[in-house]
Amino acid sequence: MSNPIFTYEKDHLLLQQFIELISENENNEATELKRIGQLYTLLSILIQTNTHTQKKNHHKKTSNQADYVRKVVDFIEHNYMNKITISEIADFIGLDRSYLCSIFKKNIHCSIQEYLIQLRINKSCTLLKQSDLSIGNIAKAVGYQDPFLFSRTFKKIKKSSTKRVSL
Repeated sequence: MSNPIFTYEKDHLLLQQFIELISENENNEATELKRIGQLYTLLSILIQTNTHTQKKNHHKKTSNQADYVRKVVDFIEHNYMNKITISEIADFIGLDRSYLCSIFKKNIHCSIQEYLIQLRINKSCTLLKQSDLSIGNIAKAVGYQDPFLFSRTFKKIKKSSTKRVSL
């Protein structure tokens, strides 16, 4: 169990059941059956409370993960033109690099690096269509210092050369 301690603040039902369970002094079959019934009621309350807590924690965890992913996407969109490392992003977000990579992939269905490359290539397509910049200048504008690496990456992602897109 990941969280063996919880609080029950809904009402006094749990406390009442526990007091009734331990307060019976008689030892006969009817009392034993009553104790068993009270024990089941007590356990039922505990299970319901724990289930509710787990659902709330799962929603909170999922919500936190979505917030982290959104922060990564925002960071990349504001910095794609610079040299970015995954460690830099993890430090900015304040999470462990491996954990950040796993929640990003779980939520976006691609790695942070793949997302960054895809964004850079999409931005370069816009620049190729809407500007007269050279391939080298477009490469630099989207975060590639090496125009040959940019061209190879572009061709791999878009399945065509940068020249065909610019026409």
